[in-house]
Amino acid sequence: MIENVLKDNEFTFKGLNPVFDFNLHHGSTCFIAEIKISTGEPSPGDIEIYISQSMEKWEFLRLHSCNKGTEQKILLKEEVYAKYLRLKCLDNIRGGNLCCVRFVKVYGVPIQQSGSHI
Repeated sequence: MIENVLKDNEFTFKGLNPVFDFNLHHGSTCFIAEIKISTGEPSPGDIEIYISQSMEKWEFLRLHSCNKGTEQKILLKEEVYAKYLRLKCLDNIRGGNLCCVRFVKVYGVPIQQSGSHI
């Protein structure tokens, strides 16, 4: 099992301050509404969320502090449009560096561009 591939099952990814980059809907601009992170032990503590229209330049969106539950639900109240999403785990819930993540789900809607700009 490759360690850095996330799957929707019981396999886990453990890493020191892991960073997860997502290509949303094959690189199309998407409206992002919610992010769910299923965690293991130890769960991430603080997570920085970044968005981007290109992989070269990232825009900080917000800091999310996780609770002790096994699923973290991050509801984005802002109107967020992006092609790429980055989740950067700063620490775990105990203040250490090792974080365990089972899977990440990003909920949103792809924006269809038919000759007009958003």
